Amino acid sequence: MAPPTIPGPVLVAVDGSQDAYVAASAAADLVAATGAPLHLVHVVREPAEEWGMPVEALLTFRRRRARRIIADHAAQENELNVDVAESHLVDGNPVDGILDVAHEIGAALVVVGSRGRRQRHTPLLGSVAEGLVHHSTIALLVLRGAESWPPQQVVVGDDGSAGSAAAGRLGAAIAQATGASIVLVRALPDLAHVLEQPSVLDAARTAEIRAAIDTSLSDRVTRLATVARVPINRRIVIDDAADSLVQAARETGAGLVAVGRRGLGRVQRLRLGSVSIAVLHAAPGAVLVVPVGG
Repeated sequence: MAPPTIPGPVLVAVDGSQDAYVAASAAADLVAATGAPLHLVHVVREPAEEWGMPVEALLTFRRRRARRIIADHAAQENELNVDVAESHLVDGNPVDGILDVAHEIGAALVVVGSRGRRQRHTPLLGSVAEGLVHHSTIALLVLRGAESWPPQQVVVGDDGSAGSAAAGRLGAAIAQATGASIVLVRALPDLAHVLEQPSVLDAARTAEIRAAIDTSLSDRVTRLATVARVPINRRIVIDDAADSLVQAARETGAGLVAVGRRGLGRVQRLRLGSVSIAVLHAAPGAVLVVPVGG
């Protein structure tokens, strides 16, 4: 079997935090296994005037500190025997800065650290990782603490869409690179309500639906087996999609959840919710979000 592939450069966002070092270490593992070029980016936020010091003086200080931070991360990659193709230092909003560099270099994957998780029903606070999920057209890998990498299992949310297929392929490449197993999860939240009304679906029709879904998942397994030579299982769950994926990840304690994203508009996200955002909030470990076409 050919080595796992990531179809383009890997960009890791670094800021000197512990989670950023975890993200950089994960990126190093992936580029070492796949041969993808590695880029670093650090975004310098524009400061407000403080202590009577002019903004330009504060910005100069922040840029000096930023150069030290990005140099330290580059040194970390060198210690891991990985070459950094280029380091990028940009000013502005972190989400915009990261995505601008990602598009400039043609990145196939952006890797970031996250400083913790929230319960999925708490108010949204607008983290950088969440902003990237909302706005990126490029696959995003979010690491959360040293225990989130490497994953023991990659949990792929499969709903039959192009986005979930893309998430499965990239998730399988990560599984092959790290030796993790894969489990495909097809969640059917609406079927639970239908089954409560026998007049809608009889037992025979229900069995037909399950068989069709199982056949679809078997086909996905066959396709993923060409990407990763690791154990691949499948599971059909009559439950909420995000809850099902998070629960599957918790079973191993170090599971990476891979989901596709259809690119809902802001109003649709508020009305219908987003599986990718819900998973980002509640997953115990790493999260991979792959937009349609990403």
